[in-house]
Amino acid sequence: MSDSYDAESQANASALVTHSGNLEDNIKQLSDILVSLQSTDYHEMIKIISLISYQSLVLENIITPIGSGCPLCSGHGSCVDGVCICDSGWVLQNCSMSKATLQELITTKLNVIDKLQDLYVTAQSDELTDFILKSLQQITINPEFNNEQTMTKVKETLDEMIKVETVLTRTQREVFAQTVDNIIEYAEIGTL
Repeated sequence: MSDSYDAESQANASALVTHSGNLEDNIKQLSDILVSLQSTDYHEMIKIISLISYQSLVLENIITPIGSGCPLCSGHGSCVDGVCICDSGWVLQNCSMSKATLQELITTKLNVIDKLQDLYVTAQSDELTDFILKSLQQITINPEFNNEQTMTKVKETLDEMIKVETVLTRTQREVFAQTVDNIIEYAEIGTL
């Protein structure tokens, strides 16, 4: 874009999803944005996908239970020896999320990973590689909001990045290593 003096500059725009309403609506909103991506500008697509993975992490952090949830167990379970035993169809330490909502979140994450895998081949800059690695890290941070499929897809994406003989910067290597640590933590916990 140019100003009245013919000086040129570049403008970048990003959209953040606001968290209002219920969790299901927020996850659906992220999923809808992801599905609607039609841009041929790969840089902008990767940035939007990165924002979606960040917003997913924000949602996870908002709903991550603090403590055991006992004695109430969010009204969807029973407290036994200080631990919530969730009713059928409910998950998390405090039984606050339906399995259907968790599956919707996981499906959104899988779609993010698929898009990142597709776009990685076009990531010919450190900036785009940064966005992709950071997105993968954000997807894996909370093990209780993942499953074997998300972790396997992230691992496959990381493997593909290494096969391409990408030279990663120090920061990229650190994010890569943290993502691998998240995958190992998931495997050790045996969540889901």
